[in-house]
This record gives sequence, C-alpha cells and structure tokens, in this order.
Amino acid sequence: MVLVVAAGAGLVLAGTEVGIVAALEESGREGELGLVFAAWCAASVVGGLIYGALHRPVSPLVLLLLMGLFTIPMGFAENTLALCLLSILPGLLCAPVLSAASERVADLVVEERRGEAMGWYGSALTSGVALGAPLAGITIDTVGPSAAFTAVGSVAVLICLLGLGAQQARRRRAS
Repeated sequence: MVLVVAAGAGLVLAGTEVGIVAALEESGREGELGLVFAAWCAASVVGGLIYGALHRPVSPLVLLLLMGLFTIPMGFAENTLALCLLSILPGLLCAPVLSAASERVADLVVEERRGEAMGWYGSALTSGVALGAPLAGITIDTVGPSAAFTAVGSVAVLICLLGLGAQQARRRRAS
C-alpha cells in the first residue's frame, strides 16, 4: 500500500504542477508562475519541518487523502493571489506525505533489503509523476485548467479510500 501512496503522491504533485502552469497561462499571467510555486514549495518546507518535529508518525494514507482533498479547491482560484493561497494547504502536506511513505518503507523492510525497497519506492513515485502530468494535461485539454486540480485530487482521494477500506478488511480478517 505504501508504494501506491508514493505513486498517488507523485500523481498529485505532477498534476498540480501542470494545472498551475495551465491556470496561469489561461489567464495570461504565466509571468507570475514563480509566485505560486514559491507559495506551494515554501508551504511544503514548513510542512516538512512540522512533520519532522512530530514524535509519532502519521499514516501516509491519511496525509495523501488530505493532500488530495486540499488540492481540489485550487481549481476555484480566479487570480494569482487566490492560487497562491489555495496552494498552501496542499503544499503543507507535500513533504510530509513523501517523508511518511519513505519512513514506512524503512519500518517495513529489514535493513539488508532496504536499498531494494527504496528503489521500488522511487519507481512508484516516478510512475505516479509519469501518470499525473498526462492526466492533468488530458483534463486541461478536454475540460479546462481548473478541472486538472479536481482530477488529480480526486484520484488521490479514491486511492486513499480504497487503501483505507483494504486496511479495514485486513484487520477484520485478522480478528
């Protein structure tokens, strides 16, 4: 499941990036791209620092679920300032999702196999990135830039809900 979370995180990150570019391009404000990326990335740094200061790990599934949910409203931004502000909440979860997922891989795998497991983790993340940009691009071409945020956020939410359901089913069978 942790590899699916890594793929979901990559999908949301790449799709959001493409959505931001398209949204600013549509409004003729592509010169303000740096402002939105600065807000989104600064929020990720802050989120990473906060997550790093926690004494307990947080489920990567829950973090991805929240990141997906918080990405969806970015499609409602009508100007650069709104897009900057709406990028902060999902941005706060970018680094924590990636950290929590890689931390979970390290917890699940014995040290002798950790290099291989982290390779699988990296491949899953890269696969998500490879799917996220085209998903956002197709959505932008068929519906519009704002729908890209809904598409990638919704896929992340769906992944998490299925993952949480699978965990519940496994716990019930174990009981």
